[in-house]
Amino acid sequence: MRKPRIAFFVHTPLRDLPGTVLTAYELCQRGADCFIVEQKDGFGEIWAIAPDFVMLPAFREYYAPRVQQYAEAGILFGLSDSEGVIWSSMEEYRNTLWKDGTLSKKASCVCMWGKTPADYVVANGIFESKQVFVTGCPRFDFYSGSHSSIYPVSLENNRGKKNGKLNRKYILINTNFTNGNYSDLPLDVHAERYAANYGGNLDDVLRMCRKDRKAVEAVSEMACRLAADFPDIDIIIRPHPQEHTAPYQENTQKISNLYVERSGSVTPWILNASVVIQRSCTTAVEATLAGIPAISPQWIGFSQYYPIPESVSIQSPDYDHLKATLKSILAGDFQMPAEIETNLKSLISEWFHKNDGLSHKRVAEAILTTLSSESRLDRKKCIKFLYGLNKLRPIRKGSFGNILRYGLGLSTNWTLPQFRQPNGSKEKHQSQRLEWISELVKGITAAKVDENPKQVNISSAREHSDYTPRDYSGGTIVMYCE
Repeated sequence: MRKPRIAFFVHTPLRDLPGTVLTAYELCQRGADCFIVEQKDGFGEIWAIAPDFVMLPAFREYYAPRVQQYAEAGILFGLSDSEGVIWSSMEEYRNTLWKDGTLSKKASCVCMWGKTPADYVVANGIFESKQVFVTGCPRFDFYSGSHSSIYPVSLENNRGKKNGKLNRKYILINTNFTNGNYSDLPLDVHAERYAANYGGNLDDVLRMCRKDRKAVEAVSEMACRLAADFPDIDIIIRPHPQEHTAPYQENTQKISNLYVERSGSVTPWILNASVVIQRSCTTAVEATLAGIPAISPQWIGFSQYYPIPESVSIQSPDYDHLKATLKSILAGDFQMPAEIETNLKSLISEWFHKNDGLSHKRVAEAILTTLSSESRLDRKKCIKFLYGLNKLRPIRKGSFGNILRYGLGLSTNWTLPQFRQPNGSKEKHQSQRLEWISELVKGITAAKVDENPKQVNISSAREHSDYTPRDYSGGTIVMYCE
């Protein structure tokens, strides 16, 4: 019997990869081959993999044309939302979803973080109850039970390069100001796309961008003051994965205990921090789940207010209050406000389902339940979509080359040897991801030793001969058991 082939799109690896790997690990134990596909440049790679199922991190408007093609080729698809419930309202969340209701109804499974959002999407006719599974979010599993041991207690990082002092206590500042500091696009282009994708007036979006730019400046100023007031503590600014790091780095060379750090997942940085400072960021919830105090500096304005992370954060109205709170935390005599403990319990039951470390198992079960019926995958259609031959009238620019490659059985990225250019950066990036996933799998295996797990192997999809054609040059990583 052929093993199920399940692909996962990873939108933001620094945030989403660990939870994805944890879910894929569970699926491998249950007999599936899993493919980790970075969303950037990855939509077309699905055709070369031809999986039975694709798990998406969001149902954005710009996803819809591709996903409609997946459905046409018989590839099942589902949603395990990477941003889930961190919105100002469920109406705002609804505006982030694609508008094609018919396509939404084709989703095989929709994994929601908690009961409240699950009830909302069903009550408003966005999805049918049979599609919706309340699973929790796998990336939060690392803050529960044995899974917290997956990451090392000490972090070997770039701090030692400046002053040689590793493993000192540190204050972690997580930023979330993408609207004013977006790394992938120029600001004006980002604003236009934001308005187009999520609705709203362009002038309003530009005002949001300006607020976030001021927030970047305010956080940088706060970090410098903290570094001066707490010389024996390291101050680490961790920009959002989609932010530029440069605006925060201006003062790091002049201040010995101030750093800008974005290596690896945020999880170990939270688990080993003395305190987390943020504004309306999911990391407030993650820190609180881990028993780490989260503080929200209220005097720093920003573009979008999200009530859930703010409800579990200690509110500091000004810098003096922040400083006093930090002194209490670092001295070990701080008591978490009872209100935050109460809020967290309520949030978990309504929005995050359970804090039991088993969300990845529930997502895996939802997928396998979906795949219990016979696969409808049409491999011939996948090949035609790969070569762009699904619509040959009128002939598009570049189609003749793909027609020739298709007829000769050559990869879509095949070129004459004399025109080939080495792509060292792409190979280095894949090698780094292989190393990262291998370390995660090693940690997961140790954490699950009582389950007697089967060995999970990791390889590039090309080396494992998972592509059609076999010489296709892609960046997908495959996880599998023999």
